[in-house]
Amino acid sequence: TTSLVTLALLTAGEKADSATVSRALSYLRRFTPEQLNGTYAISLQTMVFAMAEPERDMLRIAANVTWLETAQIKTGDPVPWPGSWTYSISKRSQPGDNSNTQYALLGLNAAMEAGVKVKPEVWNLARTYWEKSQKRDGSWAYTPDSAASTASMTCAGISSLIITGLKRLQGQEYL
Repeated sequence: TTSLVTLALLTAGEKADSATVSRALSYLRRFTPEQLNGTYAISLQTMVFAMAEPERDMLRIAANVTWLETAQIKTGDPVPWPGSWTYSISKRSQPGDNSNTQYALLGLNAAMEAGVKVKPEVWNLARTYWEKSQKRDGSWAYTPDSAASTASMTCAGISSLIITGLKRLQGQEYL
């Protein structure tokens, strides 16, 4: 919650050195990705660090990238949908979903824009996932096996294709 609110404040123009954001950053810096152990929390924390004081938090951002790279579902993992993310680093009980996957990509995108490298295979696998999970009408649902598409997951699909295309094809795809 602190990351989400801080990201909203920064996006609205609040400065990183304001009292409110400064206190939030101090609080967020107390947590490693292993302590947070959640795709949403780590992705949001990464976006905050990348937006607020990326130079100061470069090692934290890099640690979050490593966690997110490891948490991505790969071919051969015991849950379906390689290229997606689930709620935590455990790939045993829950398959990935489009909401967690969108947040992971937003966090990785912010990290890369702050100067932290992300493995190319992460972008490639995520791109393939989004392409395969798109419905015939161009929409997306919460999971690839759900028939009920939603506007929010379709927006997630479009933004994720843009992010993965920009990173994967380096200059060959653009907005």
